[in-house]
Amino acid sequence: MSIETIFTVNKEHLRDLNPTDAEDLFRELLRAETLRLGPENFKINVPRGTNATDGGIDATVDTSLLATQSDIIVPGKNGYQIKSGKTFRPWLKSEIKKELFKDRTPLNRENLGERIQACLDADGTYILVCTGIHLSKSNIEKTGSHIKKYLIEQCEYQNPKVKVWSQTDFINFLDDFPLLVSGLRGLLEAKFKSHWNWSKDEGMQVQFVPGESQEKLIAKIQNELRRDGYSDPLPVWGDPGIGKTRLVLEATKSDDLSPRVIYYRSASQFKDSALMGELLHGDNQLSAIVVIDGCDPHSRTFIPRNQNPQIKLVTISNDCDGILGDVSEWEVQSLDNKHIRDIIHGYGVPEFQADRHADLCSGSPFMAHHVGKILANFSGDASKILSENYIYEQFYIDFEKENQTDEEVRLRRRVLRHIALFKQFGFEGN
Repeated sequence: MSIETIFTVNKEHLRDLNPTDAEDLFRELLRAETLRLGPENFKINVPRGTNATDGGIDATVDTSLLATQSDIIVPGKNGYQIKSGKTFRPWLKSEIKKELFKDRTPLNRENLGERIQACLDADGTYILVCTGIHLSKSNIEKTGSHIKKYLIEQCEYQNPKVKVWSQTDFINFLDDFPLLVSGLRGLLEAKFKSHWNWSKDEGMQVQFVPGESQEKLIAKIQNELRRDGYSDPLPVWGDPGIGKTRLVLEATKSDDLSPRVIYYRSASQFKDSALMGELLHGDNQLSAIVVIDGCDPHSRTFIPRNQNPQIKLVTISNDCDGILGDVSEWEVQSLDNKHIRDIIHGYGVPEFQADRHADLCSGSPFMAHHVGKILANFSGDASKILSENYIYEQFYIDFEKENQTDEEVRLRRRVLRHIALFKQFGFEGN
């Protein structure tokens, strides 16, 4: 009987993926595989939005290598069509017809999915990836036969190169990348996130507008993460709302870093996870970048010393208490007013309005996005927004549905003010 660990993926994990998550996971699999093989030899294209067009193919990888030593990527052009869910039945001819041609008639090369056609015209390999279902050997053969028959008889391709991957194949590919598996399990079990899932958080999808100091800090973080050998945690810190988490996400998004990222929303999540011991113990071969958000001084004391030279830690906190060395080099600085204006203007706010309201943000990208959203949707006198009270009250009052004098709103305001005081000055009981 096999033992399931945090690095075990099973059919249920893949079966329950929605189309977007299946596409994102496959994107990370391709990036991890090209990183293993040498990313300079490959060109990946995985546009976001599965089925956003009817081109058929959801991901492509091009390489000029004559041999790749990979079961995932073959020489030449690779075109992957990703099908999630457990209802897809590719062994039926009607299902394959729909995937290749949609509802277009007649069945010929011109009506074949645009990206499928481009792949085959370049003598590439068309690969149908079934993430949600297990296919028997017989059904794999039927599926491949249906695809080839349409491509040869209807589209007049002489010898099209076709592959069909079952859920089992996908699991076998993932077995070589335990951190992708842990990211998948973290997504489904809500314990931690891979970079691709972290990037989908609401606050991470806003426009990133860095200033000069932010760009320098990003470069510094990237250099440290790429450095060989043991290293202490990288202590990224700064005021609340200054854009620390968004900056670290940006710093780790490159193809050579993002497949290794595991993100924890808080230090307690990391401390209570089985992954902490697996990662920081010195006798495993895992390579990872662990990002721990909400890491206050007290929480830092619970993080054991890293004994693994292939593991890099990044902590994100609101202050620098307890951080050794020159803390200023890891501080996320405030944005200047020019970049704050750019953020507000990005919401369609006229430049003169963005300029008038920039000072309210005090260099905080979070506040700039907040102000931009308010101005973009405000239909009254815009001078009202110049009041700081109005800006902050928008966090906890729905002005379209609530009145400031409502008892519930007054109670909410009182509670939040006291929480803010306790947060700032602490609390001592008898």
